Amino acid sequence: MQIERKEIENILKNDEWDFGNNLLYDLCSKYPLHNKKEIVIAKILFIGRIYAAAIERRKNKNEDSDTYYIKKVAPTLIKSRLDHKLNSLNKLRGITEKNVPQILETHYYLSKLFYQISGLNKRSLSSKYLHFHKPNLFFIYDSRAVKALGKLLPRYKLNEDMKTLLTKNVDKDYVKFCLKSLVLKSKFEQSLGREISLREYDKILIHHSSK
Repeated sequence: MQIERKEIENILKNDEWDFGNNLLYDLCSKYPLHNKKEIVIAKILFIGRIYAAAIERRKNKNEDSDTYYIKKVAPTLIKSRLDHKLNSLNKLRGITEKNVPQILETHYYLSKLFYQISGLNKRSLSSKYLHFHKPNLFFIYDSRAVKALGKLLPRYKLNEDMKTLLTKNVDKDYVKFCLKSLVLKSKFEQSLGREISLREYDKILIHHSSK
C-alpha cells in the first residue's frame, strides 16, 4: 500500500499523546539506570500501565501487586545485566540492518527477564520499555502495530542474510517485525523526503491500525 506525502504529514500533525509520551521519555532519560527500587518500580509501572502491557499481568498471582513490584520485579531488574546491555548501545544513533542483531539481542534478554518474573511472554512490554530508554533503537511492538504493518507491507519477505537472524537467540516475531519495519519506515521517509523518528513511525502505524 502506497501512502502519499500529504497523508503522512497530516498523521504526524496529531500531537494529543505527545505530552504524555514525553513525560516517559524524560523519566527514562533522567533516570536511565536500574539501581534503585523506587525508580525501577516507577518506570516499569508507568510504562506498562499506560501502554496496556502491565507486568503484574502474570501467570501465578501469589501476592498482591504492590508486593510483587517490591519483592520480585524491582530486585530482578536491579540484579540483572540490563544496564550493561543498554550501555553497550550508547554509540548507536539509530536502528539499521547492520546493528539490528545487537538491538534484537537486548530485546530478547529483557523478554527473558520478564518471562522469569511473570511466567508470560512480555514481547510487547519489552519493546515499549526499551523504546523509552532508547527511542531511536527500539520499535514499539503491539497488536495494533502488527496489524497495520501487515496491511501496509503485505508481501515482504526476509532476504537470506536476515533469515540467519532467526537462528540466533532472539524473539523471532520481534525480529520479523523490526526488519519489516525498517523497510516500511524507509518507504515513509522516501515519501516525505526526510528521516522520521521511531515515534513518528509508530504514529503512522497506529493511525492505519484502525482503518
